[in-house]
Amino acid sequence: LFTDRAANDAVRVWVPGCATGEEAYTIAILIREHLDTRGISVPVQIFATDLDDDAISVARLGVYPVGIADEVGPERLRRFFIKKGQ
Repeated sequence: LFTDRAANDAVRVWVPGCATGEEAYTIAILIREHLDTRGISVPVQIFATDLDDDAISVARLGVYPVGIADEVGPERLRRFFIKKGQ
């Protein structure tokens, strides 16, 4: 996706059936880490869709349960998440 891409040539990713957004956010994290590792700066757009309007509403909030800490390493938690309350 990133080889021979002009600095202003956006990378677009579509996440169909995104449910509550974990998949789309995971892809965003992986792309950010890849860009940082390679020293690349290009615009990235991630489109996440779902047939369930309620799921999309939850995904837009970007709020995840505390239990996510059991599945995400401490460095990623520190870099990509902010703990608020429970």
